[in-house]
Amino acid sequence: MLANYDTLTASEKRIADYMLHHTAEATTLNASEIAERCSTSNTTVTRFVKELGFESFSQLRLNLARETARETVPQSDDVSFSSFESSVRLVLRNKIAELNETVVNLDVDALKDAVQVIVHSDNVLVAGVGTSLSFAQMFALKLSHVGVKAVSSASIDAEMVLAQLYSTEDCIIFVSNSGSSRRLSTLMGIAQDASIKTIAITGNGESPIAQAADISISVVRRDRMLTPDFDSSHNALNFIADVIVTLLFHMNQDASEYIRLFHKTFGEEKNEMGEEQGQSEQGVSPLRVQQENTS
Repeated sequence: MLANYDTLTASEKRIADYMLHHTAEATTLNASEIAERCSTSNTTVTRFVKELGFESFSQLRLNLARETARETVPQSDDVSFSSFESSVRLVLRNKIAELNETVVNLDVDALKDAVQVIVHSDNVLVAGVGTSLSFAQMFALKLSHVGVKAVSSASIDAEMVLAQLYSTEDCIIFVSNSGSSRRLSTLMGIAQDASIKTIAITGNGESPIAQAADISISVVRRDRMLTPDFDSSHNALNFIADVIVTLLFHMNQDASEYIRLFHKTFGEEKNEMGEEQGQSEQGVSPLRVQQENTS
């Protein structure tokens, strides 16, 4: 339901919302009762079932019952400061469910193809906009740790400039919760004109970015169950990124050396900062120590 949510009609979304928020009760109702509670028709319920890939409502209800049986954390449908502990557990339950459902619905062949494209690309640009921009930058840094020549710019404008310099030997990874950004679509057009290989990792497999990419990987988002109309999390996107980076680490014999060099470079800086902090805590000014050493 969550994987296909954005492609549903308004009446079908009412059914999905009801079944997601009243899961235990929904497993005891028939199609007519669901239609009545959602102020819609039996025909719409049937269409909803087919849209999700089930042959009948009873088959959907059975799978929903099995999903409910696996839930071990006490149920709660509300997030509030007054019920702090149950709110934390609710967020945790939904984040775990996001990952489980992402794996269940994962196109493994597409993921394999994406890893192979990254391995054989001279340069990799990771592109995102809005809240996905910082995630793209983090993803590019992780890729560089395992020997991939990956970058992510500070803005979509800079990404478009970089894309103009890329060739058929390079690839662009698009990361987006919605997959509907106009600016990412413009960047996708630049990539297609230059025959640059493209990979899309989105929360909507039917989005323009996902449909236009050479390789599309879809994830499941549960943000709207917690924060309606606000896709705040990159939980599932980050999981796919971590899977890719982990696979690349084990595929690249030099990956351990890249990481060793990274820790050597930045580890010294961290140690220096730690020493300065220790001296400061002991009442010795780091600036004074530096001056004395200079003298």
